[in-house]
Amino acid sequence: GFIHHLHAEELDVAKCFFCLIELEGWESNHDPWLEHSKRSQDSCGFLSLSKNFDDLTVEEYYELEMERVRNFLVSNGIDIRRAEVT
Repeated sequence: GFIHHLHAEELDVAKCFFCLIELEGWESNHDPWLEHSKRSQDSCGFLSLSKNFDDLTVEEYYELEMERVRNFLVSNGIDIRRAEVT
């Protein structure tokens, strides 16, 4: 679930598209899944699926996407308990 994240001070920053955790300081022997698991402390819903993204059911994808949106809103300081749905 990592994407390259442009960062002014670090060239090797990767960001999980789902939980938005940023990982840097990659070494050639690092396993992305293992590093993600260690640093996210099992809080990444995508990582906890233990399933290939292409094998998700529509329901699983929908639930995953709703959690991803909540992660994004919270990381941007939006109080989702008070957010108005229109």
